[in-house]
This record gives sequence, structure tokens and C-alpha cells, in this order.
Amino acid sequence: MSARVVISGYYGFDNAGDEAVLAGLIDAFQAAVPELSIAVASANPEATRRQHGVDAFHRYRWREFRAQLQACDVFVSGGGSLFQDVTSRRSIYYYLGTLALARLCHRPVMICGQGIGPIISPIARRATAALFNRAAAITVRDPASLETLAALGVRRPRIEQTADPVFALRPSPREVGKEILARHGIDLNRPCIAFALREWRPRAGSAPAATDPNDEHILGIWAEAAAFAHRELGAQVLFVPMHPPDDESYARRVAERAAVPAVVLPGPCPPRDLISVVGCVDLMVAMRLHALIFAALQGVPLVGISYDPKIDGFLRLLDRTPAAEMTSIEGEVLLHAIQTAWDARAGEASSLKQKAEHLRENALRNGSVLASLLMPRVG
Repeated sequence: MSARVVISGYYGFDNAGDEAVLAGLIDAFQAAVPELSIAVASANPEATRRQHGVDAFHRYRWREFRAQLQACDVFVSGGGSLFQDVTSRRSIYYYLGTLALARLCHRPVMICGQGIGPIISPIARRATAALFNRAAAITVRDPASLETLAALGVRRPRIEQTADPVFALRPSPREVGKEILARHGIDLNRPCIAFALREWRPRAGSAPAATDPNDEHILGIWAEAAAFAHRELGAQVLFVPMHPPDDESYARRVAERAAVPAVVLPGPCPPRDLISVVGCVDLMVAMRLHALIFAALQGVPLVGISYDPKIDGFLRLLDRTPAAEMTSIEGEVLLHAIQTAWDARAGEASSLKQKAEHLRENALRNGSVLASLLMPRVG
């Protein structure tokens, strides 16, 4: 009889990064435990079943969630940035609730491939420490997460730094990305710069005013960068929305302001295909973490702009730093970073591919850790 796991994360919301995380977990787990049965807590179970070929159930139907936990051998929480209260003050309590429910069902918990923190609320910090200290295994994606857990007082089990699960994901063949780009008007014989942007606000949960001056200023900076890519570097401009429809509508606003030819890739796009698309461009300029990861996976030179510590943490793994911080971004600095990356792009590909291969090996260890928890079941 095959072993069964339940996976919980930010799945079923059409977020390309999180769907890539899930696909990477599935690849790593099934490589380590070939006969593994997987069920996923999802906001859109039908879409998750169709896209990933696994069982799925609704993440907010707690009675079904409990039944799924009672039928599994290990509960996997991850990956992503689930345990933080900066971008959302409420979501951390949902994910803490899933850990508590698994404990009530007497199921071993694996915290897998996550980026932990920042956690500001004292209540959330205490609850996270208490529940993590009762986990069967913890793997994190970067050194900053190790430091956060140490500061929280998480002492057991032994915490292992692996990598973001996306690095275990095998992308679609290059031809798939080329076909998608050609279909949307990109000339494959000309250079192309991709932008993966998101609307940004300084305070979590705050909605922008209709004419927010900060929003308009930042919109202008992105538009200037897109125009620079087209006019000064002679590149085609491609916007890659990682979380449609929000990113897609924002990209269209930037493209309109830039007033140069640009393609906004419509979404959602399956993560394996999207990684293939990213592999066909010459430079990635991104706020979105997983757009940067997609670029690194494909050896595509990148310019990262930080709005969250997770961006800084990932770039450190590549021995790089953000080109700018969203709290202080200026157009001239961004244009200089894009020009510098563009001029150095020929030498960047091999370095990034080498680092990505090392991170892939680390990401596959997430599967090995799960296999060790399942050993009595499948051994």
C-alpha cells in the first residue's frame, strides 16, 4: 500500500510562483518516493487536480481537511512564505491552524522548503515557535530563515537548509516557450527584456487612493525602464504577470505609460511553460521572487528589486544584491542596473546555471527528508 501525504500552501490562486512551488514539491517527492499518493489543500481543487495530476480538496472546508489528515501518513506545510505577517497579518494564523489540526490528528508534520519571517506579532511568534518545535522535520530555503527560527526559539527538530522547491522542477522544453512568445508577437530573432512586476504599497492591507502619488511615481519609474529597454537597448519589452489578474492589469498600466511597443503575456500560464518562456528572454527585471528563480533556473541574467526580505535572501544565494529597494527606488539607479546587467549578460549565464544546479540538488533533498519520515511505511 502506497504512502500518502497532504500538502498545504498558497495553492489554487493562479499565482505562478506558488504553483511552481507545488510542482517542484511533487517532482521532488515522487523522485524520492515513486509510489507516493498526494492530496493538496487548494482554493480551486479542480484546477489543482487538472494542472498537477494529484488529489485535491478545498482548503477552507475544515471537516474535509481533517478527514484528509486522518487518511495521510505525513502532513507537509510548504513551500513558500507562509509563516510571516508582513504582507498579510491574518494568513499566518490559517497556516498555524493547519499545523494545530495535524497535531490534533496525531500526524507528523514536515515544514518544507519555506522562507520564514518576518513575524512581528508576539502572539504569532509564540505560536509559531510552539508548533514548529513539535514538527517532525523542518527544511528552509535560505540562511535568513535559519536565523529567524533561532530567534524564535525553535530548537527541534534539526533544521536543514535545502532550497526553494521550484529548483527541483523540470521546465517544459524550450520549444514550448518559443511557441508561446511567437504566438503573442515576440520576434525570436531579436533580443527581449522581461519585466515581472507587482503593485507595491508600503503598508500591508492598505489600498491605494485613486491618485496615490507614491503609486504614480513608481509607475513612472517602471515605464521609464520599459522605454529605456526599447529605445536605448533595442530590446523587445515583455511583461510576465506572475499573479494574474492583478499583475496583468498593473503591467498594462506600465506599458501604456511607457508608450513603446510591449507584450503583456496573458495568464494564467502553467509554471513549467512559464519557466520555458523565461528561458527564451535575454534579461529578467523583477520584483517577483519566483520570476527571479525562473530566470536563475534558465541561466537568464537578472535584475532584482526588493520589496520583501525574501528577495534579498534569494539574491544572496546567488552572491548578488538587489538593484534597488522599493522604499527608496529611483529611476536613474534602476536604469544603471539594467544597463550594467545588459552589458554583462554574456558572462552571466554559465555562472547562474552553475548556482542553479547546486540549488536543484538542495531542493531535491526536500524529497529525501520526506522519504526518511515515511521510511517505516515504504521501507
